[in-house]
Amino acid sequence: VLVVGAAGTGKSRFFIKPNILQMNSSYVITDPSGEMIYSMGNILKEFGYKIKIFNISDMEHSNCYNPLQYIRNEAGVNMLIDCFIKNTTKDGAKGDEFFTNAERLLYSACIYYLWQNCTDESRKNFGSIINMINSSAVDENNANAKSPLDELFDGLPQDCLAWKFYKAFKQAAGKTLKSIIISCVTRLQPFLTPQVANLTKVDNLELEKMGDELTALFIITPQADQTYSFLASMLYTQLFETLYFKGEEQKAMGGSERLKYPVRCLMDEFANIGEVPEFPSKLSTMRKYNISATVILQDISQIEAMYKEEWKTLVGNCSSIIFLGSAEPNTLKYFSEMLGKGTVVDRGRGISHGKMSGANQNFKNQARELRFADELGRMDSSECIVFTANMY
Repeated sequence: VLVVGAAGTGKSRFFIKPNILQMNSSYVITDPSGEMIYSMGNILKEFGYKIKIFNISDMEHSNCYNPLQYIRNEAGVNMLIDCFIKNTTKDGAKGDEFFTNAERLLYSACIYYLWQNCTDESRKNFGSIINMINSSAVDENNANAKSPLDELFDGLPQDCLAWKFYKAFKQAAGKTLKSIIISCVTRLQPFLTPQVANLTKVDNLELEKMGDELTALFIITPQADQTYSFLASMLYTQLFETLYFKGEEQKAMGGSERLKYPVRCLMDEFANIGEVPEFPSKLSTMRKYNISATVILQDISQIEAMYKEEWKTLVGNCSSIIFLGSAEPNTLKYFSEMLGKGTVVDRGRGISHGKMSGANQNFKNQARELRFADELGRMDSSECIVFTANMY
């Protein structure tokens, strides 16, 4: 479902709350102001829901989420790094692709080391990654000098992925290496703060159990500050990947890939979550696993800015679209065109002078937009427009 409505049109009051109160599935709810957990938390708890809170606004009052806990294969490593880089690259900042790719090599080396070669479970988190990168001092005057990180990777077998990625990273020369390391530390800067380090140290969100027991996960994101929004996009990315894996596992054991309880994602203020890699294509495949998503926006331009080329695919994969009202011209034009045209009867009058003077009337059928953009802009707040697949 795609819901579009400006502030004050009732997205929370008339859509999110009534759908949560159906209590017919597990829920993942983006809750920008913490309003939903405040008004819905107790009633869900009374009806047997397990409540989880991932609170980026107030990290001390939150369940913990460790992204490294959900890595199962090489694709999971790539997806995590891809999501992290996309959501920590500032809008309009092109950067140098060489440096970004070199950063990927170093992140991959560190993550593979922690995932496959490290036996200490307490070290498998982002805090350890930044500690590792910080220990990679480069001596520009002595190319043969070994940093603590060099010595760590030198002790690994040469057929393991961590060693291979680190070897590829070390192909760069001294000054360039130094620049790459500084870029990595800058990008990983949030994990230097104690709150973020503690939030991502261990994991007790148990995303893999969302389809096994009735759970409500509230993701509370700051409305004004998007510094840590990459954590929400990483969580959504790994949630889908984990539940897909769970479904495929069930299917391999002779069952159905459909989860026991449907998992419904109510993604309010979708633009504040950050970009979820391959989300438009996920919308077309999640249904078979008993997963559904509701994308909630203030206007269409928000989604255009995030998913440049793919936003039309995203809209096309929503079988229901709800328009609650907006003042944004492009959004009004978009929905006016989407409504199409209707037939109206045009009545004309004429008066003729002369010998046979008289009045006449003529009627003709004419096409007209069902609602012009300006009419949609004046739509009564008690009304909305719903587009449902294959229906007028």
